[in-house]
Amino acid sequence: MYICGNKFLATNQTRGVVRVTYHVVGSDESGSLTLPPASIDDEGFSETEVETVERGAVELYRGDDLETRRNNLDRACGPAPSSASFAEGGTSASTGEWSSVLPWNDIAVHVSLLPTGKVLSWGFSDPPQLWDPATGQFTAVTPPAIIFCSGHSLLPDGRLLVTGGNNDANVVLNGIPDITIFDPVSQSWSRSAPMHYARWYPTNVAMPNGDVVIFSGKDGTGASVTYPELWSNGATRVLTPLALPSVHPLSHTDLPAFRLHLIISLMAYSLFMIASLQALIMALLEKRLHRGRLPAFLQSMPPLLTMEQLLFRIIAMGFLLLTLTLGSGMLFSEEVFGQPLRFTHKVVLGILAWCIYAALLAGRQMYGWRGRRAVSWTLSGFAALLLAYIGSKFVIEVILHR
Repeated sequence: MYICGNKFLATNQTRGVVRVTYHVVGSDESGSLTLPPASIDDEGFSETEVETVERGAVELYRGDDLETRRNNLDRACGPAPSSASFAEGGTSASTGEWSSVLPWNDIAVHVSLLPTGKVLSWGFSDPPQLWDPATGQFTAVTPPAIIFCSGHSLLPDGRLLVTGGNNDANVVLNGIPDITIFDPVSQSWSRSAPMHYARWYPTNVAMPNGDVVIFSGKDGTGASVTYPELWSNGATRVLTPLALPSVHPLSHTDLPAFRLHLIISLMAYSLFMIASLQALIMALLEKRLHRGRLPAFLQSMPPLLTMEQLLFRIIAMGFLLLTLTLGSGMLFSEEVFGQPLRFTHKVVLGILAWCIYAALLAGRQMYGWRGRRAVSWTLSGFAALLLAYIGSKFVIEVILHR
């Protein structure tokens, strides 16, 4: 990961020590790094900073295999934080004071001050501990789920809502969909309706009306969760963005190669959408002609043969741009994303659409395809493109929750 200046951050998500080498592209500078194993008590990866002498993209190798490549974005590092001075002379009554160090019964990764004045804490392996500051006593309160790496927030009635957690008591790995609630009065746990997504390290945001919005986290496979959920009176629902916009900002727009790729792809998809609308109008016009009656809005249309010729011109231009889109994506994938092209659902469906349009143009040239067959193939190709960028996102993220 690029930080600033010539500084980069190498991460290791494995449980073992990893030795890698790095190379600054366009120079002779190279070196080796020993990445410590991931910690099971934190985010699940270790971090090692490296600062290069030369300025340029940095490639990270494991043996002879290229693991990743990160561009140097030439971002200036901020100034060192200035030291602060504080006035002395305040009394303990006005500023408070620290007590002596107290022994604690667990590693308090999660801590919540309850309305009763008691403190609930928990860590990785031991059961949560309820501490009474009046007596100094600890009481173990075992929850119905593994709540390490969970999100938590207080409800208006004083109960503690805990979302997500860990799916294995022995390994810090992936999230769970469980929601558990701690009642500070009865000092007991209960379950609420589970989330639609498993979450590890989610974030809870309490709303003024008592609802709780649950953001981010990692699911049961370790992948980041895109959609937030709303907990309200014991029920949960997914907050799906309108028209399925991505919640992630579009990155790499500062790179000329990506800008070119984006412009070409938008032009290609626009032309295929126009071709699909043209095909639908042709299908409607042909149907009405067979019935012998044309609505007023169709009477001003040009002849079907003219519309068909225009359709194939639009498809030919769109096909050329789609070819450039796929080609530039393959060519610039490593430069833009730091890794070789992967055959994701978008890539596979994009290639499928290219094959459909290629077959349509070849059929037109060799066999004179026209009419209903041309309309069907045109709409099939556009359906593949639509599924690649909208339909597959809806199915995978909303229906399958992956």
